[in-house]
Amino acid sequence: MNKNYRLDINGLRAIAVLGVLIFHFDNLLLSGGFAGVDIFFVISGYLMTLIVCSGIEKNTFSLIYFYGSRVRRIFPALMVLCFVMMLFGWLYLTPLDYTQLAKHVASSIGFVSNIIYMSESGYFDVDSKYKWLLHTWSLSVEWQFYLVYPVFVLSVVSLFSKYSIKTAVLILTIISLIFSICSSYFWSLDSYYSLPCRIWQMGVGALAYLYFNRDYSRFSNCFFFFGLLLISLSYFLFDESSPWPGYLSVVPCLGAFFIIVAKSNNSFITNKFMQFIGYRSYSIYLWHWPVVVLFSYLNFESYYSIFLGLMISILLGDISYRCVENFRWINAPKYSFVSLIFYPPLIIAILIFSFGVSVYVSDGLKSRFQSHPASTIERSPMAYECNSKWEDPCELFNENGSWAVIGNSHAVELSYALAERVSKYGDGVKQYTKVGCTTAYNINELNDCSKWERRSVTSLISDGDIKNVLVSYRITSSLFGDNISDYPNLPDNHPSVLNFMNKDDARLEILKSFSYMLEDLAAVKDKVYVVLPIPELYENVNRLAFRNNLYNEEYGSISGTSVEYYMKRNALVREYLLGGDFPSNVHFVDPRDTYCDTLNCFSFKNNVALYFDDDHPSLSGARLIVDNLMELHLLEG
Repeated sequence: MNKNYRLDINGLRAIAVLGVLIFHFDNLLLSGGFAGVDIFFVISGYLMTLIVCSGIEKNTFSLIYFYGSRVRRIFPALMVLCFVMMLFGWLYLTPLDYTQLAKHVASSIGFVSNIIYMSESGYFDVDSKYKWLLHTWSLSVEWQFYLVYPVFVLSVVSLFSKYSIKTAVLILTIISLIFSICSSYFWSLDSYYSLPCRIWQMGVGALAYLYFNRDYSRFSNCFFFFGLLLISLSYFLFDESSPWPGYLSVVPCLGAFFIIVAKSNNSFITNKFMQFIGYRSYSIYLWHWPVVVLFSYLNFESYYSIFLGLMISILLGDISYRCVENFRWINAPKYSFVSLIFYPPLIIAILIFSFGVSVYVSDGLKSRFQSHPASTIERSPMAYECNSKWEDPCELFNENGSWAVIGNSHAVELSYALAERVSKYGDGVKQYTKVGCTTAYNINELNDCSKWERRSVTSLISDGDIKNVLVSYRITSSLFGDNISDYPNLPDNHPSVLNFMNKDDARLEILKSFSYMLEDLAAVKDKVYVVLPIPELYENVNRLAFRNNLYNEEYGSISGTSVEYYMKRNALVREYLLGGDFPSNVHFVDPRDTYCDTLNCFSFKNNVALYFDDDHPSLSGARLIVDNLMELHLLEG
């Protein structure tokens, strides 16, 4: 071992990765364990500054060698993980889930996964625990830092002098910290994944080297235990509701800072166990999250499964460390660009990246499940192209059609299914949909949804070609909140609008607003069809299909929820709409007729998926609803 090797830093890696592991397997055991990632960033900032600045001081620094060493460190283990995940996905994941995995594999290898996840959702949202490579966002941030940091330091040296590095890094750290604090309040989802909001954490590590790289042996124990105290407070006092990475994240970063400055190579973090974990921390970090996701898919939630997950993660990390990280690859990149681009793990990673892109653009290789129930878990081909349009809505199949569909995400697949059906008669559909919106037609709130809905209805009313309108919203969720987290209990949250009212009054106002929209449409259109609430599942059908594929079980008709739960959950909406005094040309389409029998509402029916997640109708499910609609349309003449 190198005599200058910092056992304390290796032990600090162990503290960081164990915090992350425990938090991810059960955040109640260590509510702030996610701060371990921040500690990793501080360590990276310290080590990268040591490498760059010592190289500049000795006049031996090489950008190619620096990038080559980062490639040797990061790519092999990441490449193997991504290869295993693509193989695993090929065997067991549905086309929709495999499409998402392929996108995340490509973005992880391209080190832009933080940007991809930033655009998708929040780190702590419900769906995050089903994203197999979510944890690679931090690798992307680190790699982006590796790309720009040495160039930044070399630029400072070139423009000023090497003595200006300390001041430049200090200024950069302060600016990033201020930006991070502001962003964590105003753009909390974006700031978590953002490199500019994380640079200051690497900067803290850099400052430890630039300003405090000396012997503090007299204060070593004080610094060490103070740093350990700060990290412990972060792990036990903070939680996912804490603004992050805002001012609170200074606490674990300062904790890591003091432990690095202390240089204590004779403490409990230098014992054999912590060193064992520290050496394997990168591989353990890589493999733990897929284990977390697998357990989520399999609904493993007992304390026994937490212990099992931790042990499996450490075992996989150990195998990866021994067999991948320590494998001696031929043509390891050293000082030349040619040796770098011909490095075998890099070449293999590029091939995996290319395969990931091909799987993504081919919608998850549906041919894997030809004539298989999992192949019916599909979305509208126009799912993303037609969102939020009101001035120039999508015209599906035929222009100037006599049909229009308006609603939120629950109307997207219905739009395409209806267009398929009426195209047989040379007709078409205009699609007015905006995902994630509460119906707020005449509610005086200045938000994007209410403005979009008013403009869309105005456009519909003025369009003389449109004779028939289909309306579909997930109204119950807007009134009471999502069902998943409370199931089988009923949620009772405040509606997402009219926060100044009590819950019951706000719900009534939303329903009144919805009825006003129906009446305004009915006044100028031949027929208005309203889809009553679609049954919501307690579990995403892709998870259910995964388990069926894994255990080789039959599909057939699988219950997703009970009719009793559905009726209780949607009682207010159904009673208001079915008992209301609406114009005679307003008709209601009841999904129960196709989704349910007398006792159960199904997720799969006759080997056909009725959903593509836990509440949105799949294209196949939407076609069944449209069949009912057209029967009603023909019956009404």
